[in-house]
Amino acid sequence: MGNRIAFALAGVVLALGIAGMVVAYHEMELRQAFVPSDKPVSEDIIKQKMQEAKYNDIQVMHLGSAFVTTGVKDGRTDTFVVDARSGRLMTAGDDDD
Repeated sequence: MGNRIAFALAGVVLALGIAGMVVAYHEMELRQAFVPSDKPVSEDIIKQKMQEAKYNDIQVMHLGSAFVTTGVKDGRTDTFVVDARSGRLMTAGDDDD
């Protein structure tokens, strides 16, 4: 019976480790560069990137150190938050102002 508990515990630890890796990978994917740049990005650059991605009705709002941009593509409205300093997509909790 002791071996069963040990194997069950090992299975739980393994599952939690895999889940943590999946979450970390997803976070890394979300932080990809929206606008590849080694310098701050502007509203015009973000609008251009949205147009290149075939978005319509593009709106960009500067909010602190980020741009919040919204656009319509294929009948769906998408919103992105872009770090103005790096051009990278931001996730919840990234605002360090």
